[in-house]
Amino acid sequence: MRKIAIFGASGGTGQLLTAMSLAAGHSVSALVRVPERFAQRERVRVIEGTAFDPEAVAETLAGADLVFSALGARSSSLRWRRGWRRAGRAG
Repeated sequence: MRKIAIFGASGGTGQLLTAMSLAAGHSVSALVRVPERFAQRERVRVIEGTAFDPEAVAETLAGADLVFSALGARSSSLRWRRGWRRAGRAG
C-alpha cells in the first residue's frame, strides 16, 4: 500500500484519481478547497486549503510516496463541453 497525495482531488480528474487509488488499496491525502463538497471525504485524509497555501501543501505531502496533480484539469462536465464548442465556432 502506498500513501498518495492528490492536489485538485475534488475536480473530475482528481475524483477519478482518488477512486482509482482507493480501489487499488492505497491511502489518500487530498487537498481540497471545500471539504464539505468532496464526495469521498469519509474515505481519505482531507486537507482544507489551496495549492497557494504552503502549510496545506506541506501537510498534504507529509509521508506521501506518490503525488498526483489534477490542478487546472477540466472534467467532461456539460458546462465545459458547451464552452469548448463555442470556442471552436469562434475561429
